[in-house]
Amino acid sequence: MGPIIRPTAGRLGSWRTLLGVLFCATVASTAAAADQIYFPAVDNVANILVQKINAETVRVDLSCWYLTEHAISIALINKYKSGVPVRLLGDRGSIFEIDPRTKNEFYWLASQGLPIRLRFNPIWYPEIDHWKASIFVGQNTVSFGSANYTPFELAPASSVDYKDETVLFTDDPVIVNALKTKFDRFWNDTTPEPESIAGNPPYFKNWNDACTAEPTGNCSDYRTLYPNPTPMVIDTRRLEPDNFTDVPDIVWGQGPKFNDRLVQEIDNESSLIQFVIYRLTVDNITQALLNRFHAGVPVRLIIEPNEYLNRKWPEFWISHANFDKLYAAGVPMKQRKHSGLTHMKTLVTSTVASNASSNYAAAWQRDIDYFVPAATKPTIYNALKNRVTFMWNDTVGFEPFKPLPPDDPTLASPASGTTAVATTSSLVWNITVFAVSYDVYLGTSQSNMTLVGNVPAQLVNSPPSTYSWTPSTPLQTGTTYFWRVIARTNATPVNPSLVGTSPIWSFTTAGTAANPPPPPPPPPPPPSGTLPSPWTTQDVGSTGIAGSASASNGTFTVSGSGADIWGTSDAFRYVFQPMNGSVQVVARVTSLQNTHAWAKAGVMMRESLSATAAHVILDVTPSGTIEFMTRSSTGAATTLITYGSQAPPAWLKLSRSGTIVSASVSANGSTWTALGTTTFAPASANIGLIVTSHDTTTLNTATFDNISVGTVSSPPPPPPPPSSSGNIVIYASDIAAAARHGSWTIASDPASPNGTKLVTPDNGVANTSSALAAPADYVDVTFNASAGTPYTLWLRLQALGSSKLNDSLWVQFSDASTNGAPVYPLNSASALLVNLATDSTAGSLSGWGWQNTAYWLQQPVTVTFSTAGSHTMRIQVREDGVQLDQIVLSPSQYLTTAPGTVSNDRTIVPKQ
Repeated sequence: MGPIIRPTAGRLGSWRTLLGVLFCATVASTAAAADQIYFPAVDNVANILVQKINAETVRVDLSCWYLTEHAISIALINKYKSGVPVRLLGDRGSIFEIDPRTKNEFYWLASQGLPIRLRFNPIWYPEIDHWKASIFVGQNTVSFGSANYTPFELAPASSVDYKDETVLFTDDPVIVNALKTKFDRFWNDTTPEPESIAGNPPYFKNWNDACTAEPTGNCSDYRTLYPNPTPMVIDTRRLEPDNFTDVPDIVWGQGPKFNDRLVQEIDNESSLIQFVIYRLTVDNITQALLNRFHAGVPVRLIIEPNEYLNRKWPEFWISHANFDKLYAAGVPMKQRKHSGLTHMKTLVTSTVASNASSNYAAAWQRDIDYFVPAATKPTIYNALKNRVTFMWNDTVGFEPFKPLPPDDPTLASPASGTTAVATTSSLVWNITVFAVSYDVYLGTSQSNMTLVGNVPAQLVNSPPSTYSWTPSTPLQTGTTYFWRVIARTNATPVNPSLVGTSPIWSFTTAGTAANPPPPPPPPPPPPSGTLPSPWTTQDVGSTGIAGSASASNGTFTVSGSGADIWGTSDAFRYVFQPMNGSVQVVARVTSLQNTHAWAKAGVMMRESLSATAAHVILDVTPSGTIEFMTRSSTGAATTLITYGSQAPPAWLKLSRSGTIVSASVSANGSTWTALGTTTFAPASANIGLIVTSHDTTTLNTATFDNISVGTVSSPPPPPPPPSSSGNIVIYASDIAAAARHGSWTIASDPASPNGTKLVTPDNGVANTSSALAAPADYVDVTFNASAGTPYTLWLRLQALGSSKLNDSLWVQFSDASTNGAPVYPLNSASALLVNLATDSTAGSLSGWGWQNTAYWLQQPVTVTFSTAGSHTMRIQVREDGVQLDQIVLSPSQYLTTAPGTVSNDRTIVPKQ
C-alpha cells in the first residue's frame, strides 16, 4: 500500500496517543504493510482519506450513504478540476428524505459539475446504496467499513465523544479488483442484481434526472440555490473488466446471505464469541447466539442503546425484542456509555473478524461485509479482536446493558364510557412501541380486574396497527366492565416492572342486567390432611398472597402466588424436604390453574429458602410447555436449558447423580423422555414441589400425585462399556481426557447423554482423501466385546452449522475383521469413512443423526473380533467441525437398523 500514513493530531489531542499505539501500531508495523485497519474512535480517518484523494492520479470512485465531511468534498472537487476522473455514487433516500447535511453537500458537489449518480429505483426504502467505500485506482487501494463520510464518524471529537467504527484500507488485488468491478457495474447500471425486488436495471439515475424526478419534491430548491451550476458530464461506459467478484469472505449486501454467514460463524465457534451490534432485527442470529451460549460457549455482546430505543419504524423495534431475549437468557451484554455512538458491525470468533457496513436485518441492500480470516490476515484480525476486547473491558466507555420497558399502550375501542356494546365485542388497542405481548385485564370493577388473555405481538417489519382480544363466551348483558392492557417485553419475566400500562377504560354492554348473581362461593378448603413427614412448606420470596399446601390420600394440593421463578430472584410456594447426595424426585402434575401463561407447577432442587438461591427446576405451564431451568449460583440469573411439551397430567423427574442433574418428562410414568442435564453441586439442599401463579394478586392451585423422593445409586466409574453380547454403548462422557488428542475436546449439550459431547473446531480443514497412519487429531476408545460376534457400528454425529464440510470422520480398530479378513486397522491409511449427509446436497443435515457409512461408498460396517476382552477404536478427523456424542456396537437390536434417525434425532441409547 506504500508508506503508512499515520493519523494527524488536529482535533484528536494527546488523549488518544496511547490507544492509537495499542490498536493501530500492531497493524502499521512496517512501511510495506498491505492492509491497514483504523478505528475512528481513536484515529482521524478523514485526514487519511483526504491524503489518499490528493495522491490519486488515475481515478477516484466513491460510494456513500452519508457524506457531510466537507474536507473530503473539497479534495474530490480539487482532484476532479485537476483532470483526474472522479465518480460519486449516492442514494436518494439519504439525500432527500433523511439527512439535510448530506443533501447540502451533494448540492455543492453537483453545482461544481462533479459526476454524480444516485440509487433511485425502487423509490421506497429497501435496496439503498449503503456502501461506505473509496477506490483509489492508481494506487491500487480501496477503503471500506462501517463509517459514513461524516466528521463524527471518521474522527473522534474528544476522549468521551467518539464513534465506534471500523475502516479498512487494503491493496489486496483480489479485493481491490472486486470492488472496482462492482462499482463499475453500479455506475454503468446494466447488470441485473438478482436480489432486487425492482427486477432489472436501471437502478440509478444521473444527478439532474434524479433531482427532477424526486417524488418528495425535496430537490426543487437546487436550481434556486445554484442557478448556474457547472454542466455535469456523465459517461456511464464500463471502465473496468469483469473481475472476479465472488470473493469467498465478502458478502455484497445486507440480508439473508450476510445473516446466514454470521450464523455459520457463530455455530462453528467453540471458544469465545464477541459481537458488536448496532441493529439486530432477525431471529436466526439471535437464536444462534442463544444456542452457543446454552452450549457453554462464552458470549460477549456490545450494543448501541440508542438503536435499542429506536422508535422510528416497527422494524427497528425488533432490536429491542432481540436484545431483551438475549439478556433474559443470561447472555453477558454491555452498552455504550460514552457520548458518541457504537456503529460497528463486528463479529469476532477464533477464526474470523468482520469489517462490515451491513446491519443485521432482513431486507437486502448494497453493502460490503468482509470476514477477515485469522489464518491469512492475522494482523488485521488481531487488531479487530483487540479493539473489541478493549471495548468490553473499558468501564469508562461502556457499562452493563440496562433493559428498559415498552411504551404504555393506548386503548382504541370501545371508547371509554360507551354504552350498548355488544356482548361479543372485541377489545382493541393500538400497537405499542417495544411490546412483544399484551396482557388483557377485564372485570366489573377497577379493583377486581383479572387477567383474561395474552395477545402476542407480531415481530415483523410491517405489523398490524392494532391488536384485539375477543371474549370466548359472551359478556353479561347490561353490565359495566372495566379493562386495561399491559404491554410486556422479553425482559419482563426477569424484571416484572418492565411493563407499559394503559389507562383503565369502561364500557356497558347492551341489554338489561339480570338479577345480580350471588357472589361466587369461596374456594373450597384444601383437602383434609396435613403434610406427611418429612415434608414441610413455606412461601419463598415476596409472593403477594400467602400460599398453602396439604396432602390427602397421596395427593398434594399446593396453592402459590408470586411473580415468577426466573431472573435473579423468585417468588413461589415450596413443598420440600431435605436432600443429601445423589437423590431424585418424581411427581405427576395432575392439574394447574391458568392464572397466567407462565404460571408454573413442578419439581425443584434448591440450595436454600432464600429468594435468590441456586436451584434446578423442571416445571409445566398451563399450555403444556415444559421448562428445564437452573440458577447456577446465589443471585445469578436463571437460565433456560431446554423446553419440552407435555400437557397435564405430566410426569416430571429430576435426578441427581454426583453433581449431575438430569431432567425427564413422561405422559405415563413408564416411558420417559430425557430433556438434558445440568450441574447442581450443594451436598445438602432441599428437594420438592413448586407452584407460582405468576401474578402477585392471585393464587394458583395445583395438584400432584405419585410423588416420590429417593436416593440414586452412584454412577459406575467410566468407561467401562459392557462385555456381554448385548449392545456396546459408549457415551462421549465415558471417554477420558487422556484418550482425546489434538483438536478433540468436550463441550456441553443438553441433548447429549450426561450433557456432554466431543467436538472439533471448524478451522476449515479440507477432506482428507484417506486416514492417517499417525494422526494428530483423534480419539482412542477402549471397549470390551465378545469373540466371534458380529457387531454393527453406529455413530451419532452432528455437523457444525449443518455444513457438509463438517460431517465426516474416519474409524479404525485394533483388531476388527470382516469375513475373516482384517479391516480398518490402526496405524494405517485404511479406515471406515462415516459421512452424516445422505446425498451431495447435504439436505439431511439438521441436528444430531445416526450414520455408519458414506452414501457414495459400499463399505463393511459389521465387524467381528477374534478374541474376547478389550479392544480399541480410533476416530480420526476427516473434516473438522464434526461433533460426536454416542457410539454403539450392536450384535442384534441395531444389527441392520440405526438406533435413531439421520436428522433431528433425540435418541439416547441406554447402556445394558
